[in-house]
Amino acid sequence: MLLMGIDAGSGNNCGVAIYHTKTKIFIKVKKMHLLDLLDLMDKEVARLSGVVLEDPNLDKTTFRVGKTRAMSLKFAQDVGKNKAIANTIIEKCRRLNIDYALVAPSERRRADKGNKVLAQLNMPTKTTQQQFRLLTGFTRPTNEHSRDAGTLVWRLSLPDFEKLCKKNGQFTP
Repeated sequence: MLLMGIDAGSGNNCGVAIYHTKTKIFIKVKKMHLLDLLDLMDKEVARLSGVVLEDPNLDKTTFRVGKTRAMSLKFAQDVGKNKAIANTIIEKCRRLNIDYALVAPSERRRADKGNKVLAQLNMPTKTTQQQFRLLTGFTRPTNEHSRDAGTLVWRLSLPDFEKLCKKNGQFTP
């Protein structure tokens, strides 16, 4: 009955959301260090129905040209870190026998790019605090990564989660 959404940010800034599929209420929406997230997965394994992870490994390599060579290299390093963190989370799911679904960042639609009907977006990303509050009813403070984790699982039912698993070729370990 609990789904965990994870936005694999940098090591000390992973977004995590735990959503109750029956009550449609968030139990937790926060940013965490990767090691704290892995500990949380250990603690919650018995209650989790699954994990939805935004996995940058599903997108093709992009060669983004920054304003300077240094900016381009920094961007590439950050993407590499996110990919490694996503791989670590996937391996943790496998070891704990947690069902998981992977979502490519390119499959999500940005709330800040002129999408007028935010509530109709599937797994919106880059929501503001106010937009997230209006969509989900969650009123406690959040950051961009925790909101992105929250919108991964918001409105998902267990059958929807299973379809998502099958769609992306990921399924029960």
